[in-house]
Amino acid sequence: MRYLPCIDKITGRFLKGKVAPFNCKCLVCGKQFRTKPSRIAIGKGKFCSKVCKGISQKGWWEKGKNPRWNNGIQIHELGYILLSQPKHPYSTKQGYVREHRLVMEQKLKRYLKPKEIVHHINGIKTDNRIDNLELVASQSEHIKNYHQYGGHFYGYSS
Repeated sequence: MRYLPCIDKITGRFLKGKVAPFNCKCLVCGKQFRTKPSRIAIGKGKFCSKVCKGISQKGWWEKGKNPRWNNGIQIHELGYILLSQPKHPYSTKQGYVREHRLVMEQKLKRYLKPKEIVHHINGIKTDNRIDNLELVASQSEHIKNYHQYGGHFYGYSS
């Protein structure tokens, strides 16, 4: 058993005011370094430098490495389903595209222009069946069509 130099060998108590450095081995480069026992107790003191810590975290956001990864599917705050498509020309900075736009693009066999709107006929934003989607040329045309179907726009009924 390894003991810390700041613990009394006889009583097993911590010596007040004494904090002895602890020898550790870097998990990335294997270099020996010294750190305080209190850093090890809180889960730190695993790396000899910020560079090694950065190397250990490289790629943590990639598929499967992040515990919050949900197979590339997210729900947008407005209720739309987002899919991870980092190579899509109109993806967000995080690499996501709305699923209903991808479904319409697959039907048309081309990318949608940013001003083209995909309308959910039944008003359910997660219902991305092709028979429930309609392509609209502009936002103004979308508003006209939306009210024509008697739906709600931004929470208000027409």
